[in-house]
Amino acid sequence: MDPALLEDWFNEFDPADHLLPIVSRDEFESLRSWDFGWLILKGISIAEDEDEEVALAKRFSPAQKALYFFWYLDGQVVNGGFMQFFLNGYLIYSQSILTGLELVGDPTSAKILQDALDDCWKHKGEFELVAAGKEEWSWLRERLPEMGRLDDAYLEHHDRAMALFELYIRSHPEKFVCIQ
Repeated sequence: MDPALLEDWFNEFDPADHLLPIVSRDEFESLRSWDFGWLILKGISIAEDEDEEVALAKRFSPAQKALYFFWYLDGQVVNGGFMQFFLNGYLIYSQSILTGLELVGDPTSAKILQDALDDCWKHKGEFELVAAGKEEWSWLRERLPEMGRLDDAYLEHHDRAMALFELYIRSHPEKFVCIQ
């Protein structure tokens, strides 16, 4: 896949059709960190397949999209690194994740992701061999030690990334939820 072809899912949003889940004031005020992030995310994580997700993403504010797509990055990298993120098909969300990280003011995560993307493009052929089943993930890990360093850098920062999201959400709740 050509990096120039990555879609930025931030391009479409119709405020008249904004999906704005209701959350309780008690939960909004008492939950912290990843629990708080999930509180905000669970009301919009309702797509059952890729086609539904495309339509649903158009109903998300740019702020909701930032959290929604960041959650893909975090879940994949925490559980298997950037290689897992790329090989499991989440590369398509990269531009949207970068846009979202810029929105919430997280240049560190954006830089780590951009470095991982650059490494991925540089070694596109190796990734394609693994994706096609012609080589094992372990072979790729041995060939791309930089990915391990980037995984470590991300893991060291990921709680700070969520703290930045939390700060942004608490400063702009109307972009994410309706508090009752």
